[in-house]
Amino acid sequence: MEKEKKRLRDKITRHMVLVFISILILLGVIARAFYLQVIAHDYYVEYANNKSHRVTEVSVARGDILDVNGNTLATSEQTYNLVYTDSKENQKTFNDTMIKVFKLLESQQSKNAAEPNKYNAKLDEDMPLKINPFVFEFNSVDEKGRKASEMRFKKDFGFNDRLAEENYNGLAYGKLKEEEQKEVDAMLETKTAEDTFNYLVDFYEVPAVYDLETQRKLVMIKNRIKIQAFLGNNVTVIASNLDRETQFLLQQKAVELPGISVEIRQKRIYPNNNTASSILGYMSKITDKKYEERGYNLSTDLIGGSGIESAFEKELRGTKGANVVEVNSSGVPLSTIATLEPVAGKTVKLTLDLEVQKKAEESLQKTMEFLREPKQVNELGSGNATRGATVAMNIKTGAVVSMASLPNFNPNDFATGNLSNEKYNEYYKSDYEAYGKANGWSQEKIDKIFPVNESGEREDFYDFLPKKMLNYATQSLQPTGSTFKVFTGYVGLHEGVITGSTTVNDLGVFEDDDDFSTEFKDEGSNGIVNLRKALQVSSNPFFMQTGQWLFKKYEDEAARNSLGIRSPLDVIAKYSWNLGLGADPNNPNGRPETGIEIPEVTGNVFNSTDLENSVYYSTLDTIMSALKNGVFNRINAKTKMITNSYTFQPIDLYYHTGNDGEATDSLELHNAKKAVKDYIRQIVLHGSEYNKPDEINKLLKEVIKNDPERYKNVTFKESTLDNYGDLDTISRSVIYDVARFDGYNAAHSIYNVYNASIGQGYTVATPLQLASSFATFWNDGTRLKAHLLDEIIDEDGNVVFKQEPEVISKFDMNKEYVDIIKEGTKDMIYKQESVAPYFKDLTYKGQQLMIGGKTGSATFREDQLKIDRNAFAWLMTYAPIEDPEIVVVTVIFDGHWGRVCSPVNAAVMDAYFKGKEAKEAQAAATATPVAK
Repeated sequence: MEKEKKRLRDKITRHMVLVFISILILLGVIARAFYLQVIAHDYYVEYANNKSHRVTEVSVARGDILDVNGNTLATSEQTYNLVYTDSKENQKTFNDTMIKVFKLLESQQSKNAAEPNKYNAKLDEDMPLKINPFVFEFNSVDEKGRKASEMRFKKDFGFNDRLAEENYNGLAYGKLKEEEQKEVDAMLETKTAEDTFNYLVDFYEVPAVYDLETQRKLVMIKNRIKIQAFLGNNVTVIASNLDRETQFLLQQKAVELPGISVEIRQKRIYPNNNTASSILGYMSKITDKKYEERGYNLSTDLIGGSGIESAFEKELRGTKGANVVEVNSSGVPLSTIATLEPVAGKTVKLTLDLEVQKKAEESLQKTMEFLREPKQVNELGSGNATRGATVAMNIKTGAVVSMASLPNFNPNDFATGNLSNEKYNEYYKSDYEAYGKANGWSQEKIDKIFPVNESGEREDFYDFLPKKMLNYATQSLQPTGSTFKVFTGYVGLHEGVITGSTTVNDLGVFEDDDDFSTEFKDEGSNGIVNLRKALQVSSNPFFMQTGQWLFKKYEDEAARNSLGIRSPLDVIAKYSWNLGLGADPNNPNGRPETGIEIPEVTGNVFNSTDLENSVYYSTLDTIMSALKNGVFNRINAKTKMITNSYTFQPIDLYYHTGNDGEATDSLELHNAKKAVKDYIRQIVLHGSEYNKPDEINKLLKEVIKNDPERYKNVTFKESTLDNYGDLDTISRSVIYDVARFDGYNAAHSIYNVYNASIGQGYTVATPLQLASSFATFWNDGTRLKAHLLDEIIDEDGNVVFKQEPEVISKFDMNKEYVDIIKEGTKDMIYKQESVAPYFKDLTYKGQQLMIGGKTGSATFREDQLKIDRNAFAWLMTYAPIEDPEIVVVTVIFDGHWGRVCSPVNAAVMDAYFKGKEAKEAQAAATATPVAK
């Protein structure tokens, strides 16, 4: 019993102790809460208002871009950005703070008058709405793009919502009906730059006491802050790439500027300025939100906008670090609590040789300047020789040694992501009227060269002016001219229609058995020529004759089947596709691309499929235009006189869409029009097999039936004994006549082969594409991927990727035939008086460097001289002849004769082999002697 009482007392005692302790803890918590919330309330509120933590980015150095010898093409350096941290506290003094910042930056910038280019203290400029005068400036290359950008800009600021609310009882734009939205869009389109500016000043509540320039700056920065807030950021860049003295001054003034601080960033530097800019590309602001998911800060980060910078963005960008910092209520950093170190981007090493690249650009520029001298202009008509490209490629590896495109740009202008107005106008905008007047043109000539389009804007209709942002080496297509004769000669040999001793009497004219005749006044006659001589003198009759023999051989269906072609027009194309000059349009696995890492366009060699499509669309356009107008005039091709004229009730075969791009034709009407067009295609492809006017009439009646609104008051006359009715006239004298005698004849004429055999007409290529094709030819038919990348190197100097030669395809070539071609190309270099002087003294290791080549002159258009244009001047050279290692292809727009490119090719080849010789000598000098 006593034990039970003792256990009970012990239990009660422990329970009471626990309760007592709990009460003490609770009292302590209550007391602490009372202290924090009542006694120390003011202290901690002030502390919280003045100090908090913020994670800030630590910028990372973008990886370097090097040439094949380790020379720097692009690198990064530390710079400073002025940033503003948005908060309720800072908003109270926003205008006053910004005015102080504006004045401080202007004061620093003005010091450049005494010490030019020392200070960089300008606000970042990213608002396309300018004042004095009020105007929109968008980075668009045409009027349509500018208008679209203007409408998007206005809508981004909600100007359309304001107009909707004012005109539709307070309804927002998104709540309106489709027709009402179109009406608002029409109103928005009429709003001028000044109207938009006034709206923005009101929208952002900018005080009217400030001058216009200050108002614009405040609007620009407030808009930037708004965009960052939308993206979840409260830090906005105000000015980038500040000079050291300006950033130090701002650091000192930070206490007086609530929300203002300076961050360390990395700036892209291109030490060689314009050199290789079309390859390297440039840096650009980020406009696509998808990059935010990849860790980019859309406010401060830049991204590769083109070229290598874009192609290897993933490798170059690196990984940013971070600091956890303590900041006060104005967002000014007070101390760093923790740091995550950044990881630098990888180094991208290219196959380019900087010295060869410099020589390529320098010689190309000097040659074009020479061609624009008065004497040359009078002799060659080369006054517009303002652009060109040259590509040097290693035949054994596919590596691009140099790739020059002129004119080009300075990527340093884009390094901050903000292009100045002056540079924007230089790179993207052309004042055609001013250009013409500056060159002393008459108004008549200005109107002819730069006609006014339907939008009331002048346009460069004849592609007269050079474009600095276009890579002419990879993104411009031209007829290949007589350089193509190398391929035609080989095809002729391989197909057995010619031998090395086959001759043609070149009288400066070519005639066939079908009454075709063309004269070559500029070239004159060359007498009796074989293939070797024909390549030396570039005999058009010889290669046209070769083309005719090839066509005749493959008129036989069995022969075509054995070669795997659908038309005798495709013989030369079949071989060219194997070399990489285009691809069979009927082969889904064809690879016309060279494989280069930067953007390229690809042309194609003349072939029957592309020809038929081109002729069909041209024929269709002629027919549709005539039917819409209700009249067709048959014109004699030789006399240019009207031989027959037909009138009839118009029929509209055009597809129609609304302002929104949606089709307004019913499905039945669309299909009826398509049926007529498909029938026209069959006539173009098969000719008289489809001479069935009654069938065409049925198709036309379906169009009329399904478009009742258009034809409700229209009567189509019936046929009579002595006259066709409207539909018969349309089907017989327009649709069939044009499709059969213009379309079918053009799509199947042997004349196309004559043009193709000398590199004219439909055969087009970029300089890179042509260089790659010749590299394949001189590499015994082994086609290698063209590449600019050599190695990718990590921050520790380890090679993490090495680009090896990559075979795309192989084509068995006959060495005997290639050797015959080589002899002709050697004679072309050393037996042409205007070419030989540039190449005869080139040496390698003390011996004469034997070089082969082929010139080319490709017509721009038949009336080119009337519009101050001229032929494309081409030159292909390769060396050494006995074992080809490098091929160089150059084109100069409006250069006329291919021989004018000789200084360029010679300079590039000389630089390449001198560099190679120097490397070999250095390697030999540093090699460890072998012990005896």
